[in-house]
Amino acid sequence: DEDNSFCPIAETLDELKRLEVGTWKDPKYRGEKIPTLTEVLAELPDGKLILIEIKCGPEIIAPLTEVLGASAVEANQVVIICFDAEVIAESKRRMPQYKTQWLTRFKRIRDSWSPSPEEVATAIESCGADALGAQAETRCIDQGYVNQLEKLGVCEFGVWTVNDLETARKYQSWGAWSITTDRPGWMRDQLGW
Repeated sequence: DEDNSFCPIAETLDELKRLEVGTWKDPKYRGEKIPTLTEVLAELPDGKLILIEIKCGPEIIAPLTEVLGASAVEANQVVIICFDAEVIAESKRRMPQYKTQWLTRFKRIRDSWSPSPEEVATAIESCGADALGAQAETRCIDQGYVNQLEKLGVCEFGVWTVNDLETARKYQSWGAWSITTDRPGWMRDQLGW
């Protein structure tokens, strides 16, 4: 029998809403609860973006469409991101007003890295994504890779997760549209964004 006291199992929204999720980070966050997407969207400041990462299949698109449609958030404030090209395709079909990013990470296969710029361009074209969201791996996605993407018609890209300023500045100079970081305020100030 497992001890679930550290990581309780919740099966319903009511059970999730009762969980305390702040103490693990810092005692000053004791009592923090998990917000719903509706609650998060209600707090989104005018002019700010929210990237919504979908971590399941296309079955979530119908309820997501309802939640986003019921919010006061403008379409240009929302970016839907996902590793699953089918989810991105369904998002574009059901919610074309929102920008999408197809996510990928890099794998070393023999003497090269995958996906290649050509594979990325094919994936983005097939699912209709507006941009690439890539693992911040400077051995793979460097200025040459970005130049090749642009030649293939992939004009926007973002990277994740960058926590050091030198790497962030490289991606900024290479034209990154977004840089995901664990240090957003500090990084924004350092990059002048």
